[in-house]
Amino acid sequence: MKLFEILNKNFIDLEVIEDSELTYEVETKIGDRVINFTGSKWKSKIVGEPAYWSIEFSESSPGKSGHNYTLTKSGKEFEVFAFIKQCFEHMIKKHHPEVIKFTADKSNNEGRAALYEKMLKKFLTGYKMTVNQHDKEVKFTLEKI
Repeated sequence: MKLFEILNKNFIDLEVIEDSELTYEVETKIGDRVINFTGSKWKSKIVGEPAYWSIEFSESSPGKSGHNYTLTKSGKEFEVFAFIKQCFEHMIKKHHPEVIKFTADKSNNEGRAALYEKMLKKFLTGYKMTVNQHDKEVKFTLEKI
């Protein structure tokens, strides 16, 4: 099965932790890990610019404290990407954000940021994507068109 066919399936059970005007937090369990998607709405510091949603992905595992925001190499990456894709779609459908921003770590694996970019270009319609490469991270900005 091709990657985009796998990502097109909604086979991940989502648990909505919070869904308010300012926060969209969802998690799922994949194996023994809890994968978390959090969107937070922020007012722009620049007058006249729309509010934006800042997105974070993290995971926690048994025996490890806190959340891990970097590449873990824990496996089941296709399920994780399918979960992230599903969360983006649900958040956009519910909150209709004008701008979405998130950062992907590339210090361990540049391929993950490239996969986010390909996935978003394929599945996220109605948004213009800007990608800014930095030494250890890639910053994504999605603006509604």
